[in-house]
Amino acid sequence: MRVRLSRWAETDLIEITDFIALDNPKRASEFEDELLEHAHKIAHAPLGYVERPELKKGIRSCAHGAYVIFFKGVRIERILHGARDLGPLLNQ
Repeated sequence: MRVRLSRWAETDLIEITDFIALDNPKRASEFEDELLEHAHKIAHAPLGYVERPELKKGIRSCAHGAYVIFFKGVRIERILHGARDLGPLLNQ
């Protein structure tokens, strides 16, 4: 299966890599690749990940370092730092 990124997730990815690039452009590129690789793994078994109904109906998540990838089926909805207030960001 092929994973898709929502517009929000695409924006999240850009913001994450831009932030990391301020200190280390090489690492920013590597981390972007890691996040996308993790997203593609989700597509192979999306139902194997934790449901998060307390945040939004039908949403699942998995962690990648300090970031959390939120998805429905094989569509990545958001990629957010785990220390953020997640509820409001997922309900935009």
